[in-house]
Amino acid sequence: MIQFRINLTAIIILFSCFISSAKETINLQNATIEFSSKKLTVKQALDEINSLSDISIFYGSQEPFLNLNIVFSSRTLTVQKALDEIKSQAPVTVIFNKDHVIVKSKEETKKYRIHGMVKEAETMESLTGVAIYVKGTSIGTVTDLDGTFSMDLSPGDYQLVCRYMGHQEQQININLSQDVDLNFSLKIQHNKLKEVNITGNITEVKSLETGRPIETIDSKVVNHLNTNDVNDALLGRINGVWTTKISGAPGDHHNIKIRGISSILGSTDPLYVVDGVIIPVVNFKTLGIADLNSHDVNSISVLKDASSTALYGCLGGNGVVIVETKKGGGKTSFNFNVKKGMQH
Repeated sequence: MIQFRINLTAIIILFSCFISSAKETINLQNATIEFSSKKLTVKQALDEINSLSDISIFYGSQEPFLNLNIVFSSRTLTVQKALDEIKSQAPVTVIFNKDHVIVKSKEETKKYRIHGMVKEAETMESLTGVAIYVKGTSIGTVTDLDGTFSMDLSPGDYQLVCRYMGHQEQQININLSQDVDLNFSLKIQHNKLKEVNITGNITEVKSLETGRPIETIDSKVVNHLNTNDVNDALLGRINGVWTTKISGAPGDHHNIKIRGISSILGSTDPLYVVDGVIIPVVNFKTLGIADLNSHDVNSISVLKDASSTALYGCLGGNGVVIVETKKGGGKTSFNFNVKKGMQH
């Protein structure tokens, strides 16, 4: 009997609390507010309701609806009626919770479509692959083969950017409250190039272009060699260049390494360039310049540092040997040399 009375008392207390809470909510909604004006912003209206002693209004300070204008049917309204008129004119949700009210943005599920076409202003031809996006966001799309585009966005204010290579960028501000047809007309952008630097196969490398002196062997040194192998000109004459004979067989090529051995399984031979033409590499071995007539050589330059990769990319990773041959011109001269030897 005692336990039954205790449980009955607890039920009565909970029911009383529920009735009390319901009364507070009813009194909260029926409270009267007299606004300072019939036309106010949502923030001003909520702040005036919040000034009542028996009510508290909570909302986020960065909510987008706060600056929207509201026109009330009368200056004197109940809190419930005022909140209903705010809901009818602004995208908000009102939640009653005992002695306070929470006002937050309504979750918009409806979206509107922006559809249009991008053309070139002069020829009026449709442009494919044009980027159209909302400025400051990652929301966007590109035009199809017909130059048309479409994207769906929630209601609101947007700044659309239309960008295409070689054309002037165009921006349009829109207030999206319904489906919109939007067309862009882009003008060609004429830019003048002030300076153009072209890097390619060159016949003369200056020290100022590479940042350090380029070691070069001229034709006088090559002509004084008692050999027909151009590779002999590199033997012991340039720092960082290691030149050895593979074997003593007649006509055997040299083994040349620049800055040491830089690979175990790959090629370690330098890149050979004769008059701007690259000597091909076959099976990780270059054909070299052993078969080149030494009397045709005008100069031999060796690129050992960053200048080699700057000019020839990954091909110059093992260094570059640049050979320039003699050119016609000047006074006519005849040189006759005879050399005789035997190898076995």
